[in-house]
Amino acid sequence: MYSTEKNKLNFEDRNHIIEYYQAFELLLANQRSLQEFRTQFGIMNNEILIDDYCFFKAAFLPEQHPKMSEAMVKSCDELHQALFHSQPRSTIPKNILDVGCGAGGSMYRLSLDWPCSQINGINLNPIQLEVAHSKFNDISKLNFIYGDFLTHPLKENFDLMYFIESAFHIHDKTLMMQRIANHLSQGGEVYFVDILFSDAMKRFSSKKSVNEEIFHYMPLEDWRTLGEQHGLTLETFEDFSQETANHIRSTMPESEFEEIIIKPLIDGVSDNNAVMIERSWEGYYGYKRLYHLLTKGLMHYGILRFKKAC
Repeated sequence: MYSTEKNKLNFEDRNHIIEYYQAFELLLANQRSLQEFRTQFGIMNNEILIDDYCFFKAAFLPEQHPKMSEAMVKSCDELHQALFHSQPRSTIPKNILDVGCGAGGSMYRLSLDWPCSQINGINLNPIQLEVAHSKFNDISKLNFIYGDFLTHPLKENFDLMYFIESAFHIHDKTLMMQRIANHLSQGGEVYFVDILFSDAMKRFSSKKSVNEEIFHYMPLEDWRTLGEQHGLTLETFEDFSQETANHIRSTMPESEFEEIIIKPLIDGVSDNNAVMIERSWEGYYGYKRLYHLLTKGLMHYGILRFKKAC
């Protein structure tokens, strides 16, 4: 179903992913200056959502739109709580791996909750890891690894692995599950915060259907089957599609995005600016499309929890 040869991440796709998040790091510079280092969606319920909320203003222009930025941070906090603290837990995981750790914001936030845990993060994007090292390198309980989860020689097992919006970049889901099963402790858990195809979208699950070659989605039943094939039981799927659609909602037209987002980006980049502009527009159109797919029930966003038998 998901063969290694057919779905191996090629050089062009790998570079595309790196460029995509490099552009986001440029756009998120103001958020970073305000000490927010998470690069993810969130759960924006009606209590958090404000009437004029716009994702692009909240994410890229936080100083001009502090209420929107505050709502976005609260939304990320809601996702953190749902991911790590909504389920009863008899013991705290001691050794944890964040796969696709971005700039380390989620790792740092989790280290405040579980100060006795060793939290490791792996990322193939050197741009984001530079940000992580510059901010969190002195925290001994945080360990950052430069590498590809599918091929990096991991030398230990983990009590908990989690993927926050990173598994959808992995073509070879079979190899991904094999690696998880091989490096997850007995009784260990793996959490995926991911975007899933609905049943209606499953028959249109080509690259063109999501308009982006670096994203690779699956429906829920394929997740379940793939986990079972590798000794991992899908325990729950929590659907936050509408709340996450709220998080990425935007009313910013193209002309405004170009004027207040893209033009400052051009001024701030001395080289490779054409690629950064292209990747920024990818984000703009991709988020707009995803918002409509989530609100129409054609795509789902949520948390999948798998467990390895003891």
